[in-house]
Amino acid sequence: MTEPVIYRTLTDGPGTLHGGASLILHTRQALDLVKGSSENVARGIPRVTGLIAFSRRLRVVLQAAAADDPTADWMLIRIEEAVGVAREHIIKALEQVEQLLTSKRNVVVTLRQSSAPVKVDFSFGMGSPYIYQIVYLLEDYDRLTAALLTAKHVALMAADAASHSIRDGKHYIRRVLELPSQWSYQSVSREDIRQNNQRAIRAMKWLAEVPQEVLEGTRRAEFAPRIITAATAETSKQDTAATTMDEPDEEMFPVGTEERDMKSVKVDKPTHRESR
Repeated sequence: MTEPVIYRTLTDGPGTLHGGASLILHTRQALDLVKGSSENVARGIPRVTGLIAFSRRLRVVLQAAAADDPTADWMLIRIEEAVGVAREHIIKALEQVEQLLTSKRNVVVTLRQSSAPVKVDFSFGMGSPYIYQIVYLLEDYDRLTAALLTAKHVALMAADAASHSIRDGKHYIRRVLELPSQWSYQSVSREDIRQNNQRAIRAMKWLAEVPQEVLEGTRRAEFAPRIITAATAETSKQDTAATTMDEPDEEMFPVGTEERDMKSVKVDKPTHRESR
């Protein structure tokens, strides 16, 4: 018989849930997009913005969006749109190469895998919906890269064509990862715009790029944080404290609260390089 749970008071509830997810990667190309890399001018290698740097920059965008900054809202919309474009491209390319790998009726081709895949651990934190959107992209890209390398290895695709497709897929994801670096914190809100005060005037260059429906707040990103203004911040804190939730409402935070970025990004180093 199950023992009843005895609460000290009627207001007690379950503690905060903690959790995360792991991503298994088989290719160096996908891992590069997690860690990022520095520019190497001598070798002609450009800087690669990784998921870790993306998450740090995204945190500031989310804080500004929660403070009713329309320029931050517009950046979140652009990120979500870029994710959709990247996903569509990678899935289409993956379907094409997988169809190629099964084109020989009596030849069963096994997808190449790393002898020592890398496990990347993520824990929930601020901006989780955006982080996990990228994680899903990386999963698809990792499989696409492995499939392309396999197709090259079994002579179903030319080496140049496979390399081009791998670089092309990485390009689409890099476009997403680099977007937050194109945004600058303006400390402006929709109330500043209504008042046409000095903050709004200083941010005019950035505000000019924002569509009218975003300026008005009638259009926001699907995973945009809840807007917390000075007038509602205290009420929101009280409501959050009085509500029993499965996990913290990561959309409910005022600017200046404790950093809740990707709390943990752990990469287990492989002992061997991936199959090529």
